[in-house]
Amino acid sequence: MSSKDPNLEKIDYEETTSVVDVHGSVRREKDEPRAGMEPVSHWVVFAGALVLMLGAGYLGAHNGGFDMDNTYAVRGYQAAPRPVGEGAAGAVQQLSPEVWLAKGKKVYNNCQACHNQAGVGVPGVFPPLVGSDWVTGSTERFAMALLKGLSGPIKVNGTPYNGVMPAWESLSDKEIAQVMSYVRNTWGNSGSLVTEAMVAAAREKHGGHVGAYTEALLLEVPEDAMLPGEAVDLENAETWPNLQK
Repeated sequence: MSSKDPNLEKIDYEETTSVVDVHGSVRREKDEPRAGMEPVSHWVVFAGALVLMLGAGYLGAHNGGFDMDNTYAVRGYQAAPRPVGEGAAGAVQQLSPEVWLAKGKKVYNNCQACHNQAGVGVPGVFPPLVGSDWVTGSTERFAMALLKGLSGPIKVNGTPYNGVMPAWESLSDKEIAQVMSYVRNTWGNSGSLVTEAMVAAAREKHGGHVGAYTEALLLEVPEDAMLPGEAVDLENAETWPNLQK
């Protein structure tokens, strides 16, 4: 009987076998997946990402049906369903008056530095908009002053002022119409709304005027001169379709 240990005879003292080759089969072995830990299919990940992107795009375009402007009411007027008219591309959603005025309030942020948030102006320099016939009367006069600016002495509510108002003709017709509507219907003022088409008519008629208007030039326009176009009444829903989004 041999006294040699058979396990010792298997030892490769000369290192003729590669250790890498010996462990290669072990390295190729992978743990069995455990229940609930199986990898998610790439198709599932792709489909989920696609749904998220489409959902985000829809919410970005439609605000998810949420509109902060609807929270603003003017003269106690309650929000009402928005009428729908027909446009060149089919159905067009119209803006209700309270939303139109809310957008005008945002444009008015450009005017607050001079006329104050409450529309009371600065004594002796910038006239008030509250109770002013210049803003609640002729829409043509009002549009002229906004488009080209106003310079020199002017009387408002019987009080003289002498300042300079810059021209706002860089604003769009819609923005000017909205801010005119807001001023004419805020702080106790009461007037018809102004539409984009009415401001476009004013720009076409007075766009060639050079420099700011003066009180004397504005007084050449009748105090009841209204810009061409159908008047939009807060209480008359039939006139709302003039207020396009």
